[in-house]
Amino acid sequence: PPPHFKLQDDGSIQAVNALRAVHGTQYHHGSIAQIIYVASGSSIDWTYGALNITFSYGVELRDTGTFGFLLPADQIIPTGEETLAALSALLRYIEKHVYASGGTRTVAPCLYQVGFFIFSLILAIVR
Repeated sequence: PPPHFKLQDDGSIQAVNALRAVHGTQYHHGSIAQIIYVASGSSIDWTYGALNITFSYGVELRDTGTFGFLLPADQIIPTGEETLAALSALLRYIEKHVYASGGTRTVAPCLYQVGFFIFSLILAIVR
C-alpha cells in the first residue's frame, strides 16, 4: 500500500459512513482495483504521485448496474444529498488530520476541487 494508505482509508470510511447515514445506501471503500476494476495510470495516481495530493479518490455513485450512469430522476437528489454528506465528512477528516498535524503534502488543490464539486452539486440540486 502507499505510504498514506491508512489516512486515505480512514478518510474514505468517514465518507462512506456519512453517505450511508443519509438514505441507508450501501457503498464500499477501498482501492479502485479491489472495489471496481483495475485501472492503470488514472488521474488518481497522477494527483497522488505527481501533485503530492494525499487525499486522491475515485468515486462511483449510484447505481448497482441497472441504469448505469443514467439515473432515474427520483434518484438524482438523494444521490446529491448523500454525496454532499460524504464530501463534508471527508473535508472535516482532512481538516482534523492534516491541517491540525501540520501536514506537509499538498491539500489545497484537493480542497479546491472538492469545493467546486460541492458548489456544482448544490446548483444541480437547487435547479
